[in-house]
Amino acid sequence: MHNMYKLAAAALAILTVCLSGQNTMAKVYKTISQTYSTATSPLDVTTSEDGRHTFVLTQGGKILIYGKSGQEDEIQVDPSFDHISVAINGDKIFLTSSNGKKVQEILLDFVKHIDITGDPFLGAQNAKVVMVVFSDFQCPHCAKLGPLFEQVLEQYPDKVKIVYKNFPLNMHRFAATAALADFAAQKQGKFWQYHDLIYENYQNLNLNKFNEFAKQLNLNLPQFRKDMESPEAKEAITRDFEEGRRLKVTGTPTIFINGRLLRVRNIAAIQKIIDEELK
Repeated sequence: MHNMYKLAAAALAILTVCLSGQNTMAKVYKTISQTYSTATSPLDVTTSEDGRHTFVLTQGGKILIYGKSGQEDEIQVDPSFDHISVAINGDKIFLTSSNGKKVQEILLDFVKHIDITGDPFLGAQNAKVVMVVFSDFQCPHCAKLGPLFEQVLEQYPDKVKIVYKNFPLNMHRFAATAALADFAAQKQGKFWQYHDLIYENYQNLNLNKFNEFAKQLNLNLPQFRKDMESPEAKEAITRDFEEGRRLKVTGTPTIFINGRLLRVRNIAAIQKIIDEELK
């Protein structure tokens, strides 16, 4: 008898769950957020993880690229491809052909707008080509860029401007402080001289070094310390860093040439983009 009561109670509990499930069943509502019209039949579609771009592969080998406000561009590819996928950050697409048995990887250069107002630079003020460098004062790779930039400015003396932006990484203890110190040196017209001293000593930085560099350059020390600790200095470094994050900068150095990401840091790759931009 006792077992019968237990079975009845269990059956009632199951029935209650089933009935309650019927009453709380979720509903799905549809909203058409975007409709794309294509001149030829679409074959496949994919979207970048951040949702900024949608790529539609159509018959005839065209990839239509859509942004928030509509179609932004299109590129021509081999018409044999019939499937498309995109890398996580949206700057690389993969095409596959079910009949042709091949896969193709295509790198995309989305031109980014970068605010360089008030940033220190080398080269011609009104140069047609602007190189923006996101750098960290304790980064060994950043410390080696000097000769490369000198070579660029020698070859394109009136056509290229190199702009410096701070992107201090958390892994480097004195990078942010060095950026504040160089901002203070910039206020006294010695940004690049101070910049060079930091990179010459990037492996041995400490708090005393920043005052030593200021003395070497005959800076007004009280003013230097005041500017280094000012809200203006912190805001400037933060502004650079946030600009870098918006552009998906994750490491240093990261270089953009007229808004195009430089993928290989050598003179040949730089020359190629500069020459394309000058045309």
